[in-house]
Amino acid sequence: VARYGDDMATVAMLPNRMRIVFPFNDHDPPHFHVVAPDGDMTVRIADLVPDRGRLPARQAQVVVEWARRHHAELALNWVFARAKMPLRKVDFP
Repeated sequence: VARYGDDMATVAMLPNRMRIVFPFNDHDPPHFHVVAPDGDMTVRIADLVPDRGRLPARQAQVVVEWARRHHAELALNWVFARAKMPLRKVDFP
């Protein structure tokens, strides 16, 4: 579990070494970051639409499908990150 003071908290590891991270004190709208060897992107939590950056289409699809199953956990982690509280790990799948 990452704590405030770290720049980014990794909350999940997905296939192809994709990491789901939440920077503390990040800007609105609520979103999470995907960091991968093949690129990176952000995904808005409200509608799970990729917002910035780019990943190969299949990898982006895996992220969005995973995020649909864990929507509430991602939204809660956004609140925790903004409050500088420890974040919770999110399982795959």
